[in-house]
Amino acid sequence: MKWRAPALAMAVAAAVGAVWAQGQEAAPRSTGATVMIVAPEYYLGLSMAEATAETELGRAFTEAGYRVLDQAQSAAIRYTPEMAEVIGDATGAKARELAAQHGADVVIVGKASCERVGEAAGGGTNCQAHLEVRAVAVRGDTVIIAATDATDAAVDNTESIAARKALGRAAEAVAPYLLERVGEFVGKAIKPLETVTPTQPTVTPPPATPPTTAATTPRVAVLSFENASEWAPTEWKLGRQIPDLIARELAKSDQVRVVERTALQKLVAQQGPEGSRLFNDLGKARELGALAEADYVVVGRINEFASDEVGASVYIAEAGDYAVNQTGHVSMAIKIIRVSDGTLLGTQEIERLAKQIVMGSGYQGIAFGSSRFNRTALGGATRAAVIEAANIIRQAR
Repeated sequence: MKWRAPALAMAVAAAVGAVWAQGQEAAPRSTGATVMIVAPEYYLGLSMAEATAETELGRAFTEAGYRVLDQAQSAAIRYTPEMAEVIGDATGAKARELAAQHGADVVIVGKASCERVGEAAGGGTNCQAHLEVRAVAVRGDTVIIAATDATDAAVDNTESIAARKALGRAAEAVAPYLLERVGEFVGKAIKPLETVTPTQPTVTPPPATPPTTAATTPRVAVLSFENASEWAPTEWKLGRQIPDLIARELAKSDQVRVVERTALQKLVAQQGPEGSRLFNDLGKARELGALAEADYVVVGRINEFASDEVGASVYIAEAGDYAVNQTGHVSMAIKIIRVSDGTLLGTQEIERLAKQIVMGSGYQGIAFGSSRFNRTALGGATRAAVIEAANIIRQAR
């Protein structure tokens, strides 16, 4: 649910400002381990667009020296059916797969709920939050390295702020224990082996594999996609915008170098609007890849891009607007071609669904890729599909 309270961020920050300092010095600190945090939040059964518990846990781990993955990655999958399966898997196996997929050493998954529990003495609304989380490791044999929960409450004149405060306090309560257990695991996992005096003649190891350099890192060109979907505002220009998002996601990794999209658009413009024939004309796609001096070229087709409203809307007096249950559906196909010999390395179908409770109705006036768009169900499905596409491209050789 999108809360419309201008003072919300300041209120939450003030509530947690000094708490993290207590007990932090005693907790083991990271030496560069990567952590991913995903914890969907619900208020009175409705999903919330913001993620207070995730934010506060991310703050704690960042201050302890960990590399915390961009929250946009968790936002893309937070309310998906796949994430519900991860949270519901008591063995931690699915969470471990999630961590490996996103390149994290540890993933913290959980679920938070909050509700109004009455009026406080002297006025104000009393909200109570409950947070359950567990930390799951990728390295070593350990799967679940910590599991904990906390319940806390908060009072404020504004119900939405009281809810956020309660969620923030619940996150504060579990953070020290998570930091301690994750720190212990990370310390053991990366602890160097003890030096042992050899009893046999020393064998000279083979030369180390030279590090990857810009000269050896493959160059990838993501061309404009064919847009075969029947729904989307014309100004969104999905055939260019979605490849742009995929290219930006690819650029976050040092596994590939991404050919500048502006230069590519000039080449693709010669092939028709939004690269309409490239998906089936692999020879032309390869030619464009060669002109761009790319090692691999990616073409795609957007098959489905749609959003539906499920059930009746509910008027929220505090927000002055209607809460709507949205379902977003994004489906696309991508092909990856090796430019040197024209080999089609693979065709992948990508489909993502996302559900979100939002305030208001429709997408009119919302810019593609904006923060407002990202808080919609269609925005969540788009982000999830983009991340999956980038992961597939990185692995193709």
